[in-house]
Amino acid sequence: MSGADEYYEALQKIFLEALRYPSGPARAAYLDEACGSDAALRGSLEALIDEYEEDGGASQMSSGEPEPDGSQPEPGHATMFDPGDVLAGRYRIVSLLGKGGMGEVYRADDLKLDQTVALKFLPQALAGDPRLLKALHNEVRLARQVAHRHVSRVYDIGEAEGHHFLSMEYIEGDDLGGLLRQVGRLPLSKVLFLGKQLCAGLQAAHEEGLLHLDLKPGNLMIDKRGDLRITDFGLAQLANDAQKSKRRAGTPAYMAPEHLLEGSATRQSDLYAVGLILFEMITGRRFHG
Repeated sequence: MSGADEYYEALQKIFLEALRYPSGPARAAYLDEACGSDAALRGSLEALIDEYEEDGGASQMSSGEPEPDGSQPEPGHATMFDPGDVLAGRYRIVSLLGKGGMGEVYRADDLKLDQTVALKFLPQALAGDPRLLKALHNEVRLARQVAHRHVSRVYDIGEAEGHHFLSMEYIEGDDLGGLLRQVGRLPLSKVLFLGKQLCAGLQAAHEEGLLHLDLKPGNLMIDKRGDLRITDFGLAQLANDAQKSKRRAGTPAYMAPEHLLEGSATRQSDLYAVGLILFEMITGRRFHG
């Protein structure tokens, strides 16, 4: 590994860890310890963090998984909608499936087509930006063309009470993140089985020119048959646009260095996330460099 590569990896590792601390003395103390007397490294990190926070990075980065202590939102935690609410005259909310930095996901009944769907609501920080909303419409149009047994279908984009949402295929099962928290590492045969399905589904998306950009265990569902399905294309971008948009959106722990630090992404950015997911399935822990 070259010196530049080592510096790049060190920068990413410290940047990710620094984001876990609130802005102020605690973060400054961590940077003091992590950077030591390396003023150039400290300056680069502070510039990245400042740019990240000025861009509203905290609202664009998705956690989608429990905090390090394993805590989950308490029952009754305030949500945008309640069971029984009917949205856009069509979708009746059944239950909240998940809540994270990238919005809320609900199970709902499509009253028009008489089928169960998942509704992913975007945070206002994204939905309120006309440029991002226009890009999202374009990406959803392309995501609808991805038809593969290991990819959850994206149906449409809609709006209810001023909130924009994606309607997606509902998959009954557990996400890979939940499975790993329950059992730890998986047998090698299971890793290979699920890994092949993950790569097959991702290849189908890439062949349509679409990058997922938020691959992580929480966005991989294991259905009732035990098969893996890639879900949540809410941050997906066209490959031709991703290198130019400089959009830092995703889950920091699974983002490739060039995506996290520079905002540019390619197919290799998705493959980087696949590598981290495979590592986590084999070892039962996240990769921390």
